[in-house]
Amino acid sequence: MATPELTLEAHDRYGLALAWTDDGSTLATGGFDGGLATWSIPAGEALHLSEGHDGSVNAGVHTMSGDLVTASTDASVGRSRLPDLRAIDRLEGHGGTVAAVAAHRTAL
Repeated sequence: MATPELTLEAHDRYGLALAWTDDGSTLATGGFDGGLATWSIPAGEALHLSEGHDGSVNAGVHTMSGDLVTASTDASVGRSRLPDLRAIDRLEGHGGTVAAVAAHRTAL
């Protein structure tokens, strides 16, 4: 088995979602614990941590406007500013788990 070049540790249990900025300098992660984290790459330094969601974070996508959009088992879609993870808004009312998100390259 290959040795990892970098290990990022911030989430209880494990991470589920990854979203890269377009320039590859920042990685956002979402965890089983509902938390969000941003990382400086390639250094692997944690930039910001946030509670994010009440359920696990299943998916994330970086938008052209510099936001992180996340899907969660708490039946919501969240939007946070990168890299500080400041909460912008949340879409609630789904009947259950939100498993995926996508963003149009020129929107959001």
